[in-house]
Amino acid sequence: MHGGQFTKPCTIAALSYRGFWKSKGRPSQAGIELDAEAALRWVLTRYDPSRVNIVVWGQSIGAGAATVGLANLLKDDEGPSRRISGLLLETPFVDMKAMLLALYPQKFLPYRYLSPFLWSTWDSKTALHQIGKARTSLRVLILEAGDDEIVPAGQAAILEQVCRADGLAVDRKVISGSLHTEVMIKGQGRARIVEFLKSF
Repeated sequence: MHGGQFTKPCTIAALSYRGFWKSKGRPSQAGIELDAEAALRWVLTRYDPSRVNIVVWGQSIGAGAATVGLANLLKDDEGPSRRISGLLLETPFVDMKAMLLALYPQKFLPYRYLSPFLWSTWDSKTALHQIGKARTSLRVLILEAGDDEIVPAGQAAILEQVCRADGLAVDRKVISGSLHTEVMIKGQGRARIVEFLKSF
């Protein structure tokens, strides 16, 4: 990505998970975790560590894939993975169970009790805890949509607390007036992302 807002070129490596876009296979959390880890390993071998800062970026459920994938990478290999400088989480949620409880808080409704039957968990909270234990120098930016119609308020704040508790440098910003997929559309959201990327 090249633009007037950057003094140096910024390259984006985007992953098409199995079962999405042109990628073959069927999507599952186990498979997507493998895809995310493989993509991170490819980036680490593709770019020169002395010249490139690497930021992992995930949006919505992709924020879960980003945090879990990065946590798996750090768990398996603490060598080259230490070159990753930042983690950008756009409209993240804690995990699928927390989403169920937030969306269906009424105890008389059955949905809140269905978490044991979920096919995927995308537990960003636990993943961030693992990242913090393995890598305290990583910087995290959490962007929350002010009018998010999918992720309930409070989810991003919980993740911020986890980062702080585990020694991760974290900054959380609420992008006012933005819906779930509008953080980058809003000028404030774009500015926060550019500021974060340029800081490296």
